Amino acid sequence: MFFAPKKTFERTLFGFPREFYRTFSPRIHKYLQRKLPRHEDAQEILNDVFLDALDELPLLKHTGNISGWLYRIAHNVA
Repeated sequence: MFFAPKKTFERTLFGFPREFYRTFSPRIHKYLQRKLPRHEDAQEILNDVFLDALDELPLLKHTGNISGWLYRIAHNVA
């Protein structure tokens, strides 16, 4: 399980979504590629996952397992 460095999470909350995406997108993308047959679908869903996550990020109460939270979003979106 990948736990986010607190610094990454805090920066994301204050407007640095690019670092958030770069940190977590490779693992989520691999997960989606295994789940979806087409690469284009996986990339489109990946974008949707991160848009949803950034919308919900201020509501996230526990910062310990952000990757697990993102996997759950990916699972629900896909």
